[in-house]
Amino acid sequence: MAAARPVGIAVWEWLNEFGRWRPYDPNICDFIEQRKSSSLHIHLGGADPTLVNYTLDLQNLIQIRAGTGTKRMVRRKVYPMQSAVAQGIRWQWEDNAPGRYHEYDFEITCYIEDAYQNKIPLIDLSMTQFNLPYTLDLTRMTQTRNETRNKRHIKRSKIVNSYHLEYASNGPQLSGNVTSNSGRKFNGAMTGGSSTAGSVSGSVSSLKHTHSDSGDSDNGQAKSLKPKKKSTKTVSSTKSSSSSSIPPVAVGPPNPHGASSNSNILTRSQVHGLSSAGSSSGSASFHGNLTTGLQPGMPLMSSSMSMPAGVGQLPSHISLQQGHRFLGRHISPAITGVTNTLVNPLLPVVLSAPQPPLYHPPPASKSTMKPVQGIEGTKRKNTGKQNLEAGDVMKKYVVKVKSPPNDEDCCICMSRLSANSGYDDSCTTVYQLKKCTHMFHKSCIEAMYSSGSKDGHVQCPTCKTIYGEKYGNCPPGKMEFHTLPQSVPGYPGSGTIRIIYSIHGGIQGPEHPHPGQAFSARGFPRHCYLPDSEEGRKVLKLLIVAWERRLTFTIGSSTTTGEGNTVTWNEIHHKTEWGSNSTAHGYPDPNYLTNVSMELAVHGVTESDISE
Repeated sequence: MAAARPVGIAVWEWLNEFGRWRPYDPNICDFIEQRKSSSLHIHLGGADPTLVNYTLDLQNLIQIRAGTGTKRMVRRKVYPMQSAVAQGIRWQWEDNAPGRYHEYDFEITCYIEDAYQNKIPLIDLSMTQFNLPYTLDLTRMTQTRNETRNKRHIKRSKIVNSYHLEYASNGPQLSGNVTSNSGRKFNGAMTGGSSTAGSVSGSVSSLKHTHSDSGDSDNGQAKSLKPKKKSTKTVSSTKSSSSSSIPPVAVGPPNPHGASSNSNILTRSQVHGLSSAGSSSGSASFHGNLTTGLQPGMPLMSSSMSMPAGVGQLPSHISLQQGHRFLGRHISPAITGVTNTLVNPLLPVVLSAPQPPLYHPPPASKSTMKPVQGIEGTKRKNTGKQNLEAGDVMKKYVVKVKSPPNDEDCCICMSRLSANSGYDDSCTTVYQLKKCTHMFHKSCIEAMYSSGSKDGHVQCPTCKTIYGEKYGNCPPGKMEFHTLPQSVPGYPGSGTIRIIYSIHGGIQGPEHPHPGQAFSARGFPRHCYLPDSEEGRKVLKLLIVAWERRLTFTIGSSTTTGEGNTVTWNEIHHKTEWGSNSTAHGYPDPNYLTNVSMELAVHGVTESDISE
């Protein structure tokens, strides 16, 4: 028997807040590969101490952060040996520090390499499924932001692959485990629309890895999976690509024993393994992976999936309980509730996949970007007050208590108010805040103020009432805003307010956690969206106040990556997904404007700050 040969490299990836699949480091991927067959929960701290707070739930394909409970989707994707990633090709872009480069996502790397090999000089990524506002010049090796025309250098490099090798099984191989560079044929010109991914491929057979969550399959790997020609009837609510070659996929009743002896049954592991074959430029496009935007455990569905004619052994109804056991605990009741129509012996089954998240609106020219009604200008800088002495500030907001109560404690030092301060044995003076009337030792509340931003505001540690204007420690930056003619979902005809935050890395100041140390600013500029309605414009005014008071961002540890000394959101939620709500950071969300107003009020930003 010939020795097994590798068909690709297995890469574990996680979905960040911008909808991009980011690869784990090779040592992390190898750590997961070694343990995935013996455990459904893998603690990543065993491979990297900086990831001690992160655990992978392989049953639901999510990453969970201890402490915050933040969940991120993960997937296992196999890039074929002929792909750019498996060959060690890396495309990188230069940040604001000369000579410091960052890698593009692997899917984008494969896409760029395809264009490079086919001698395509220009790539407009805003016209691809990646929907990024950049144009790459592969002749001059530059990346240009479409709106601002800012340029960055890019480079192509080659490294030795250190990711886990994937080997073909002895039996029939499911092409879903293998992903091609992009599944796109370049014909000498770059066209918008679809790029990576394509049509659903594969008659479902054995699946080697239960938790495989891969995207496109290489055309060469899919040859053995071409179905026999059968006449099929397809009923679809969405228009499918006429150029796709679609094998039939039949859905049958659940097997109570969990086996896949019936070829018409899709088990949960097989559902996870479905992927797309390389498609032509006219094929239906997905986000490089059919599970993008789906909860782990949900079935992969395509408008191109159909049932061969003549299948008559299917039930006319599947109960909700069966549906959940059949397709996983995350299956929507809407799917199982319509099985009288969908799963019928006389009708083919046609399931449709959601489109990938839409993070940015279509490219807009300067002529279509207008100032926001009722708001002067289109940009703001953030500069805050600092280093106001505690004694001067307390005079405005406290009164001295002549006879402190004997039965109350100072909630800062936990000593009796009638006794000496636990912070300063020589202090017996007690202050009372004017509005909320809570009392504290003078030295305790002054020490609390001095340990903060020293910006002139005092926040009661008991009830959180804010005295004065609260300022944060957001690094210097720029906030821009303008309107676009397109509308966000849920607000038809209202147009959109786009906010762009720009912050650069630098050195932490005295108000930051680690003065004198460097901090990073990942993911900037960040684009956020509001409806251009009366309520949306009011929220924009509040966000402007928060920005000017340096409350929007702070410096700390990222809940997404665990990186320390980096710029993070400061508990004021923004909508960063424009045309969908796949990541819960988009629209429609009828309660968002109310909720964010309440979050701003917690920071001391209220309607009284924007009244005329």
